[in-house]
Amino acid sequence: MFDNLFLHQKLNFEFSYQFRNKYFILFPLYFIFLFFVCLSSSLMKLIFQNKFKFNTHLFITFSKNQLKVSNIFNKHNTDLHFDFINFKIKSSKISLIQNLVFFGFINGLSLSSLLKILKINNFKYFKMNWFRICNLIFIEAVLKRLINKDNLVVISNDHSIYNIFIINWCNLNNIETMYIQHAPVTEKFPPLRCDYNILFSKSSEFIYSKISPITVNYEVYSDFRLINLLNLNIDGFTNDKSILICTNELDKVENVKKYVVFFIKINYKVTIRKHPADRRAWSIMNTNLSLNSLHEDFTNNNIILCNETALFLEAAVCNKLIYKCNFSLFFDNYGYLNDGLIYKEYYTPEQLYTDIKKKYISYNKNKLNFYTGDLLNHKDHISEINNFLLSYKFNDNGFKTVT
Repeated sequence: MFDNLFLHQKLNFEFSYQFRNKYFILFPLYFIFLFFVCLSSSLMKLIFQNKFKFNTHLFITFSKNQLKVSNIFNKHNTDLHFDFINFKIKSSKISLIQNLVFFGFINGLSLSSLLKILKINNFKYFKMNWFRICNLIFIEAVLKRLINKDNLVVISNDHSIYNIFIINWCNLNNIETMYIQHAPVTEKFPPLRCDYNILFSKSSEFIYSKISPITVNYEVYSDFRLINLLNLNIDGFTNDKSILICTNELDKVENVKKYVVFFIKINYKVTIRKHPADRRAWSIMNTNLSLNSLHEDFTNNNIILCNETALFLEAAVCNKLIYKCNFSLFFDNYGYLNDGLIYKEYYTPEQLYTDIKKKYISYNKNKLNFYTGDLLNHKDHISEINNFLLSYKFNDNGFKTVT
């Protein structure tokens, strides 16, 4: 059931794949916990017979960044939003108590679902993926409970284990899917497979067409992550003695520390903003660890340091001084260097400081639109997508139509 699902992830994201293959020693305790959840679930199903079934689209998200994108549309179409990261259903039809019952018991694992775990023969494979496999079995149980053939399932990621599973499950059950891009893509991504696809930009279209010829419905609109930043009045920011370092899971603490030590010695204030998926503490002396929104961090800092990150586009749209530094092995998965969006990369803090003093702009502003899409018309794009979602339905003959 799961072997092919993890194959793409392992082949294309080998390095980051290793970060979550830990703590197998906890599996027996987790399995016992799930067993009691199953028993409770069986009892609760006898009491609560109503099924949460909906005749409209269903948003499914697994991260804060995906949640941000889906909220842009979901606030106009509030029938159902399934937020796995917070274990919450947002709907005008579901109360708080129903939420607790739903996730705690009614749509928890059944004993038959739980036993699927014991049928996996490859122990090494299971040891590497046990927690994700448990999550997938739970997700499948929830999908069976929530979704019927009248639903359009909307996701904001098409390459994570969980989203690949959802797409495959929907295809097997003749349920249509819609993908709204939430971050830049690389050639390591799988081909577009959803029935409807909303892409950021010409860059995304170009990359997906290189991965595989596009044979599904798609539209190129704009990078919806950047909408709120368009109204952020920070062009006139004058504090040039503050630096924001944006890290991700691949960045090495010791490499970042070299830049921190250098700039603190020359009286810069340094703040570290880590990626939401990065669970490390990042406790480097004399630095602040940001818990602020991106708006606040961009308002408080004019100089941004990063390595491989989609945040480069967000900083560039806000006219920040942003620089690509060697916090880990240099990557160019997004093609920013190869395509000429970024002019140069930095290997030492001394080299970087020379350009910071000159307020050197390290990116080509004329190429931004290729990566961000048509931001000026983003309101029209949102309106078109919302109209599509609101009008999606089945006709009398069983064919899906958009009115």
